Amino acid sequence: MRRFWLKMVAATAIAFPAAAANPANPANGERLAYTMGCVSCHNRDMTGHLVEEDPERLVAWSTNLSRRLPGWRDADIARALRTGKRPDGSDIWVMPVHSFHWINDAEMRDLTAFLRSVPPTGVDHPPAVFGPRARAAIASGKAKPPAGFLAEDLARAPRPLPGHGEGRRLALLICGDCHGADLKGYEGEGAPANLLVASAYTLPDFARLLRNGTRADGSASGMTEYSRDRLFKLTDAEIRRIWNYLRANAARGTKLPQ
Repeated sequence: MRRFWLKMVAATAIAFPAAAANPANPANGERLAYTMGCVSCHNRDMTGHLVEEDPERLVAWSTNLSRRLPGWRDADIARALRTGKRPDGSDIWVMPVHSFHWINDAEMRDLTAFLRSVPPTGVDHPPAVFGPRARAAIASGKAKPPAGFLAEDLARAPRPLPGHGEGRRLALLICGDCHGADLKGYEGEGAPANLLVASAYTLPDFARLLRNGTRADGSASGMTEYSRDRLFKLTDAEIRRIWNYLRANAARGTKLPQ
């Protein structure tokens, strides 16, 4: 799992269209909890688990949301996801806010309905413990909570491409937590690549990559675990929009970020 506490997220406030006057759909909210990675970090029952265990850096549990969220308003949940701030204004240190920031109002409504449908269970987990390396990085300003990088990271997001606004938003929401706020990926062996490499895939091969982690040649990719744990819940329409967006960027000869 990536260490979101060290160098993550970005963006200033984005105005999303108002949610349609339809009733909330908890079933779609559960699907979003998979595709956005909520289930991966907090479990299907939202009880949380140990997500980072490095005494030199960070020992952290994901929050037991089943017990925490009943005391939060819907607006508190939205603020936490989009800005990385709790209702009391304190920072959330381990969460890909730069990615979650792109959730729209209708999705937020459905996700919130699902989260509220989960019965409280389990125990509350202890707060994060920062090791000596993390404390030194924080003191020097090299490490910040996700909220501290939000404006900087949103500024790095690829510019809108006419006709592909939804594909861009989905790529940032679903793929940005691993591939970065600019979708450019990271350097190093096994690190997530620039998403433009996926533009070389046919649509069926791209769908197979996302849903089971298999490359076009049939070999397993480094995202197999993520695909089978969460991305398999993506709809055909979502996959097609992301693929069309990446293809449109490639056709223009651009390199992310633009």
